Amino acid sequence: NAASPAQLRMIKQISVQYVVGLTATKVREDRELEKLEAYIGGGTIHTIDRANLVKQRYVEDVRCIDMLVPYDACLEAVVPRAVALTIHPNKVRALCGSLIRLSRRGHKVLVFCDDIFCLHWVHDIVRHLTDVPVVGAISMKTVESKRTQMMRRFECAQGASCLFLSRTGDEALNLPKASAGIVMHNYWGSRRQVVQRIGRIVRIGGECVPVFLVLISNHARELKATMRRRAYLDEHGFVATQATYDPAGDDRAPEIDDATYVRAVERVRSRTGVAAAASDAASTGKRKLAT
Repeated sequence: NAASPAQLRMIKQISVQYVVGLTATKVREDRELEKLEAYIGGGTIHTIDRANLVKQRYVEDVRCIDMLVPYDACLEAVVPRAVALTIHPNKVRALCGSLIRLSRRGHKVLVFCDDIFCLHWVHDIVRHLTDVPVVGAISMKTVESKRTQMMRRFECAQGASCLFLSRTGDEALNLPKASAGIVMHNYWGSRRQVVQRIGRIVRIGGECVPVFLVLISNHARELKATMRRRAYLDEHGFVATQATYDPAGDDRAPEIDDATYVRAVERVRSRTGVAAAASDAASTGKRKLAT
């Protein structure tokens, strides 16, 4: 992790013979890690291979899936491209269908989405158009009492449950029963972030085999970010299965009318808030039950 200037000064002032740092993700996109190493001197002493940790039952193995989703550009006239890439109809249907299948298998699923508008939008779409047991959405703006309540509901639910998380869910949230993760927002190429998210679902002792699904819009911007992360994951043993989403063949996902969907997104964005997302989300498609 990055050290603050105050922490670096403190490290300098402590009189010790050895300084040892431990991390599960020794990678950053900025230069903060280099600054820390320059302060304490030396480099990596030892790296533990993830395969050995799996073999010795310190962590569960995980099934990684990169799912390529045909990009529907219908939203580009009303929202920025980063938002359109995250919540276009095909990707939302892929999310709904995946959540329905994982829930039927008893998974407790974390859905990661960095953009706050997109986070609440897909949360409300899933809650209104499927029977997936959604417990809520947590972002940096979520007050501590509500955050604790949602985490408790997620952990204590009998069988499947689903929790939506912004970047605040990458670290510092203790959700040991989580067994599946879905990434919706792929506009950035942070390698550390994706490893942190995989780490959320590989605790020992779960009833389900961990699944980590990345939904990737078939667009150059998302493909570039995904390739950057994928190379790093392959090097560390997280080899992914490649899949392609077929909107026409997904009989679990709700049907979404493009024109109605675009109008609903435009209405909510024009109000510059997410509180209205729920009522508009309900009108964007036909509910399909997880039967």
